[in-house]
Amino acid sequence: MNPVVIVLLLVLLPSFLLHIVLALKSKVKLHYGLAGGSAALTLYTVLNLEPIELALGKVSANLSSLMKDLLILFFVASISWSWSTLHSRFHQRRIMAVVLAVLVPLAVLRSIVWTRAAVGFSSLTGYDFDVFAFHRSDYATVEVISALVLLFCSANQFLLLRHQVSQVIATRTACVVMMVSMLFLALWSVSLMCSVTKIWVTGTQLGPNFHVARSGTSVIGSVAYGLGCLLFPLQAWIDRRRWRRASELICELLRDELDRINSLPGGFSQDEVLDAIVLRGRDRGVEFLYGDRGSEEDLAELLSCGTTTLMMPHISQRRAVRTWIMGAGRLLKHAHGKNR
Repeated sequence: MNPVVIVLLLVLLPSFLLHIVLALKSKVKLHYGLAGGSAALTLYTVLNLEPIELALGKVSANLSSLMKDLLILFFVASISWSWSTLHSRFHQRRIMAVVLAVLVPLAVLRSIVWTRAAVGFSSLTGYDFDVFAFHRSDYATVEVISALVLLFCSANQFLLLRHQVSQVIATRTACVVMMVSMLFLALWSVSLMCSVTKIWVTGTQLGPNFHVARSGTSVIGSVAYGLGCLLFPLQAWIDRRRWRRASELICELLRDELDRINSLPGGFSQDEVLDAIVLRGRDRGVEFLYGDRGSEEDLAELLSCGTTTLMMPHISQRRAVRTWIMGAGRLLKHAHGKNR
């Protein structure tokens, strides 16, 4: 078996299994979207295995070509679903309505032009069929449109993830890896459009540079997608552990305030701890000052011996607030350990 295919399967299959388990357990829609994208890329990789492609060709000539094209559209739907879950429910429905309004007719059109092209050519492999079919204007046009849709969705996902990187700490590395994936998948769609145009316009076969560009960008993009999917839950779990350790003593010192905001038993979220800090400050007549970072020493003093002023980050700066609380928690733990 091709080593590249082995690497792809070793990365994509575990990412699919992990997120489908998380989706079934937590019912979080983001996991369904990531699992769907991993499943599409895994099946696409499997269809590139020569024994599988030849077996499908014996069932129906050129079938692997159609299946790959439909898997790409399914991948676009999955990453669009992942993207939409970061918006409000109203925007989720609107985004997916637009996406499906594009993808469903495109899938039907893809099936129609594939059927028409398959009448004039019969091949056991999808690559030979595509090279033949790209000479047809209808087939080539639909292929270019599909590549443009993938390019547009990858670009949107890239921009959204870039915004997320500036907002979050816990899954920053996963977001960066996923951005790399979207970038290379966008490059793959561009190389695909160039390949189709070359065959369609000039009627000549693809040179080695085209093959390297298409295979290289698709492999790197797929591997990065699988790694990003694996890193998201891992980094989130590590961040939850760090948050619990750093905020444990703070939550103990804010027990009365946390009880007043009717928090559920168990670990407390960042918003709950922040609300409790504000309650403590207001009850004690503390003057609130706002800055870019906030003073961890001020917060530690408020919770241990009291203070008259509290320098804190703006509430909208969630990263800064989290760093501020965790830093104060470490200071308190260090002081608590010295006093024992």
